[in-house]
Amino acid sequence: MRTVPCAAIASSIGVPIENFSAAGKSEGIARVAKVVKTDAEWRYDSKTKYESGTGWPSFWQPISSFNVVKSSDSTFGMQRDAISCRRCDAHLGHVFDDGPRPTGLRY
Repeated sequence: MRTVPCAAIASSIGVPIENFSAAGKSEGIARVAKVVKTDAEWRYDSKTKYESGTGWPSFWQPISSFNVVKSSDSTFGMQRDAISCRRCDAHLGHVFDDGPRPTGLRY
């Protein structure tokens, strides 16, 4: 008899999550694949990380510009660019033009 790790079972049948609209209204329960990674795989590449003095983790470029979406955000009386995950639309933060070289950007 072959045993299958619990993570493999959870990954194959999915895990239940509650989806929400942008307005915060529940859109019901859906089953999605569980994300299973090793500790090494969870480590975010920090080659472009720097100390910005803001108290937030700051990077001068994303690990992959293909994986993020930039959109205009004019909330709180200011104009800025919001950064979201291309896969799930999660808000990741904002990008500003006061970062270090070579890009001059602060994510």
